[in-house]
Amino acid sequence: MKNVLIILTIIILIIAGFYFYKSNFANLTSKIAECPDEKIINRMPGSGESSYYIKDSARKEISDYDSQWVETNCNIPTQTVY
Repeated sequence: MKNVLIILTIIILIIAGFYFYKSNFANLTSKIAECPDEKIINRMPGSGESSYYIKDSARKEISDYDSQWVETNCNIPTQTVY
């Protein structure tokens, strides 16, 4: 009986740890945490204003990046297109 209680306690701790990890850290790892090469601000008439990053000569959406990490760790040149 004591062994069953120990095994159930271990299983509960593993499940609780998994849910804690998913709720606190899963969203952080899904965003890109690296410095883009450049930020483009598009202010061309008729298209509305939009922004995106350039990384390795390819367009990357700002929403794909961990914005807080980028602001803290990167110095990104910005180009405004009219």
